[in-house]
Amino acid sequence: MFDGGGMAHFSRRRIGIDVDDTLVAFSRGFTAFLRERGYEIDLELSHTWEMQELLGMTKKEFLYLADQFAQSPYHYRMQPVAGAKHAILRLARQHELYAVSARPGRFVAEVTELIHRHYGSRTFSGIDLLGHMHDKGEHCVRLGIHDLIDDGAHNILAAHRVGVKAILFDRPWNATLPHHADIIRAKSWSEILSLYGM
Repeated sequence: MFDGGGMAHFSRRRIGIDVDDTLVAFSRGFTAFLRERGYEIDLELSHTWEMQELLGMTKKEFLYLADQFAQSPYHYRMQPVAGAKHAILRLARQHELYAVSARPGRFVAEVTELIHRHYGSRTFSGIDLLGHMHDKGEHCVRLGIHDLIDDGAHNILAAHRVGVKAILFDRPWNATLPHHADIIRAKSWSEILSLYGM
């Protein structure tokens, strides 16, 4: 799949890229939002994907809080993940990029604005918000996406299961995913660029 020479030998590819904590620093922004509301927590250091459990909330309470966050200045002020802007603009010169998020479709305006502001309005061929009930792997197949870059281990496994090449963006919450020969773990956007021979 990814040989020692990276992926430079591949022609133009369709690449699906997760939004939260892959393109934009969601955990940092949501942590600031939560701290203003009295929660003493740092989501960037969390070793669990399940934020509602971490916060001791019901699903309904968490979804209400997530809705508030999406409408808040904290969401608007989210910045790109370190190295992402440079890497995305380089990748977009040679490949077709799609932003693929598990966020619900009702946030499409906020997410689109955020991506366009940081990455430009022509960088991504599509911005898809699937909601948590949809399978990113199957969605990638429908769009003809060859590679998925994501910080969610479950999304990477879903992509791998259907033959989409998987790059796991290294985060504390995906550290427990066992080593898999066909899944590449990348610690930074510069490592991801090197996989594409850049």
